[in-house]
Amino acid sequence: GQITLFDFTSQQRRVLYSSISSNDLKSRNSIWGDPSCNEPEKFSPHGFDLAQRPGGRWQLLVVNHGEAETIEMFEVLRQDGEWTVVWRGCVVTIEDSFLNDVAATRNGFVTTHMMSKDGGTVDFFLGAKTGFLWQWSLQEGFSKVVGSEGAMPNGVVVGKDDSRAYINMYREDKVRVIDRSSGKMLADLDIKGGDNTNWDVTHPGKLLVASHDFSLLEMGACMGDSAKNCPVKFEIIEVDSQTFFQRAIFRSDGKYFGAGTSAVRVGDVLYIGSYTGQRILVAPVGYGVDE
Repeated sequence: GQITLFDFTSQQRRVLYSSISSNDLKSRNSIWGDPSCNEPEKFSPHGFDLAQRPGGRWQLLVVNHGEAETIEMFEVLRQDGEWTVVWRGCVVTIEDSFLNDVAATRNGFVTTHMMSKDGGTVDFFLGAKTGFLWQWSLQEGFSKVVGSEGAMPNGVVVGKDDSRAYINMYREDKVRVIDRSSGKMLADLDIKGGDNTNWDVTHPGKLLVASHDFSLLEMGACMGDSAKNCPVKFEIIEVDSQTFFQRAIFRSDGKYFGAGTSAVRVGDVLYIGSYTGQRILVAPVGYGVDE
């Protein structure tokens, strides 16, 4: 596992942090998170989120499956003209949680408890509610977000004012919007197989949701062979976070690049990752979408 920086201008990539580097560069300087949580010996990153802390420092939160399920906290810095990350702390989640994604809040973070490690797979195939959203702060620790229960909660983002959480209920084909303080459901959007969501930095207020259009068997067939493309269909759906209007801005038949899981928009170009494979797809907005 590793964190890699991809430079849009040079089209080059550079490893910022890995299992090897973490062993070489142990700081043991836990200034964020739980003071008793140590830098990991094993690093297997999953979902992540980049946001500014209240004091202005840039924090990268990363779900780590390496040992216990943890949220790793890195500071993103510019040193000698190069971007770098420094481990600043972590939080160990509640036992039996299998996490997927994380989103920063003003006083901590929220993370999707996708399912339990013990028995979660059975619930998944039965279509039962498998998980919910955890919220964490240093003062209060972990607590469940009221109203966040669902079948396979996957990607999550939080609004700028911290009041709303947008949760992809993968097994239900829904993107659920809830008020974090009351648990009230504000919207339940029909989006098939919503995987991960990112804010569109090019168009503030818009969400980019990766939508899967394939069966569980097709998904399983692509597991374990990262050297090959996973030839299954997906879309990138743009959602207005206030009106909830949605439209497809990218569509792939999977022939050359399938199983897209998240998208970042830079101008009129999308950079799309996959849960399997060794490539990033670079494509114009609107590709594959019928006019």
